[in-house]
Amino acid sequence: MINPGIPMPPEAGRVNGISDEMLRGKPSIDKALPDFLYFTNGAIIIAHNAPFDCGFINASLAQFHRDGSSEFPSLPNPAADTLVFSREVFPALRSHSLQNLAAELGIPARDAHRAEDDARLCMEIFLRCVESRA
Repeated sequence: MINPGIPMPPEAGRVNGISDEMLRGKPSIDKALPDFLYFTNGAIIIAHNAPFDCGFINASLAQFHRDGSSEFPSLPNPAADTLVFSREVFPALRSHSLQNLAAELGIPARDAHRAEDDARLCMEIFLRCVESRA
């Protein structure tokens, strides 16, 4: 988790189950972003609704680029969007939200709206989409 430095908006907290208390003591984005860039160096980013996540990352990179903390004004990685991919491969499904899609495909979700589990679901969904297209 990343501490955004502001209180969690109540509407966001209702969706993601994250409270201000849970964010207390977590690193700020300026501390976590260099590790993220190192981790993703040269990789294709696979995300569910990639423009949403990449938009947050790019906003942070732009801020840090302006103050000299980052060499990147935006995320240099290409991104694949499992939301778009799943809609193409499984058009008959009523919902393509990450959790509903995982349930429809029989992929067990363990800890919704947490980075590690959401990343695992995204990987599994991506692999199912690739297998279904083959």
